[in-house]
Amino acid sequence: MKGRTWNVFEVKLLQELYGIVPTNVLCTLLNRSKQSVYSKAYRLGLSNPKNKGRKFKFINIIVYDIYSNPYLCKF
Repeated sequence: MKGRTWNVFEVKLLQELYGIVPTNVLCTLLNRSKQSVYSKAYRLGLSNPKNKGRKFKFINIIVYDIYSNPYLCKF
């Protein structure tokens, strides 16, 4: 079964945040299932770094700003 196509913004966000931000947060941000996020990350060759969460507090602020600003977040 084929789902929604990933747009450029979603792919870029996944590439920048995968392994830094918890997967459940990415799923919420992208409005995608865990399986979808894991599959796309695998196809992009992304890996989960061992220092997971190292930048989460800083990234959390940025993501909140983007997500809450209707001019920055256009899905």
